[in-house]
Amino acid sequence: MTLSTPRLTLVQPGPQHLDAHAAFYASPRAAARGWQATEHESWRNFAGVIGHAALRGFGPFVAERDGRAIGLFGPWHPGGQVESEIKWTLWDAASEGQGLAFEAAQATRAYAFDTLGWTTAASFITPDNTRSIALATKLGAAPDRDWHTPSGKLVTIWRHPNPKGAA
Repeated sequence: MTLSTPRLTLVQPGPQHLDAHAAFYASPRAAARGWQATEHESWRNFAGVIGHAALRGFGPFVAERDGRAIGLFGPWHPGGQVESEIKWTLWDAASEGQGLAFEAAQATRAYAFDTLGWTTAASFITPDNTRSIALATKLGAAPDRDWHTPSGKLVTIWRHPNPKGAA
């Protein structure tokens, strides 16, 4: 499955995206979010991303711009998480501030509602992640409730509007 936006191609994650994923998780940007990972941890994490679709029947997409992987976006529901979510991570610092995360999140959220048949969608955001909060707000999502992840991290569940008005 491939999705297209005016500036992006959203594709299924594959081995060709591992280096971009690993570079992000080794970066100061990831460290600032508390997400830094060793090469081994990053490899295992990305294997989980790829395997998610086999286990759930859906999974996030890698956003590519001009053939280069710039982030991970879309439907996600790892074990232990209270509900499915629309996730986003812009890996490429040079792509920030251009509306690309908004474009990718919009496209993958539409896919979740229209193709997967979701009637609700959420995004799990830590209270200090101001860029993700700004994106969620721009997407029309609103804070719903707080929740502690299985690892104990506090997140706010941001509820996305259903384009069909169903709850």
